[in-house]
Amino acid sequence: MTTIAAGKLRHYVDVRIFDPNKLDKHGQPSREWITTFKAWVGIEPLSGTELETAMRIDTRIKYKIEARYDSRLSAQGQIQFGDRIFNIVSLLNEDERNRHVFLGCEEINNGN
Repeated sequence: MTTIAAGKLRHYVDVRIFDPNKLDKHGQPSREWITTFKAWVGIEPLSGTELETAMRIDTRIKYKIEARYDSRLSAQGQIQFGDRIFNIVSLLNEDERNRHVFLGCEEINNGN
């Protein structure tokens, strides 16, 4: 089991999901994101061997986000850090001990 080094989780982010109760004008589920909670995470771009390995799993994964375990995290969510938005592509619960997770993410370009 790995511990999280002090200062590694230095990015304060919004963790978001689709609002399950919001409907559009046609009565269909809305594609509007809502913040479910805030958390301290570590955001790192993947490089070298890490990037090659991640791309074998899913070619969209370009970032690793490290966080403390929270049951509200899911591969259907998003992380918002300032103006930057990351879609969560995969989630690894380290050692299945519900203490530490790694999120494989892709950054979304909003045209800004």
